[in-house]
Amino acid sequence: MTASLQGSIVDIPAEGIVHLSCGPVTLELYMPSSQAARLHAGESLRLYTYFHFSSSADMLRLYAFNRTDERDMFQLLLGGSGVGPRVALSLLDLGFGNLARAVMDGDERTLTAASGVGKKLAQKISVELADKVAKRFGQLPEASTGRAAADSESEQAIEAICALGFTRAQAEDSLSGVLEDGTAETAVLVRRMLAWLSRN
Repeated sequence: MTASLQGSIVDIPAEGIVHLSCGPVTLELYMPSSQAARLHAGESLRLYTYFHFSSSADMLRLYAFNRTDERDMFQLLLGGSGVGPRVALSLLDLGFGNLARAVMDGDERTLTAASGVGKKLAQKISVELADKVAKRFGQLPEASTGRAAADSESEQAIEAICALGFTRAQAEDSLSGVLEDGTAETAVLVRRMLAWLSRN
């Protein structure tokens, strides 16, 4: 199986679809819309991939993600009843840390913010996958604390990032990505978060 691909972006022909040139071959990849929207033609990068075959739809597709944990979360979500690739991608648009906390906490309000996820499906996702998410991702800073954005410095940093035009999900995701460096003052967090967003 293909674990990752390194190449350059040819174009982004539609929302969530990326054409990646890998040597003489150009591949069509499906990504969370929020991630694809941050990519640009000519950009070189490595993406982590998951090959999915749907026997019911007789369809082969290659899905790609910025990080291995996002790919692993996507695969885990597909194990939930009623969750197909389109819904799983939509859930990942909530931001990795935000999604992990919502599944473990049974946060229906957050889960139903994803396109294609109603209240019943949100409940099923939490019931079926909460333990699996906790076991696989529970030790990550964004998932284990559950309240990373609760302290004032983190919350102020999130608000500052949102004021620059990013979504709250992106802000929380970037905060989770930099908390491994330890706590810091708001200004330092904002600088780290912006650097993280520029790389992801």
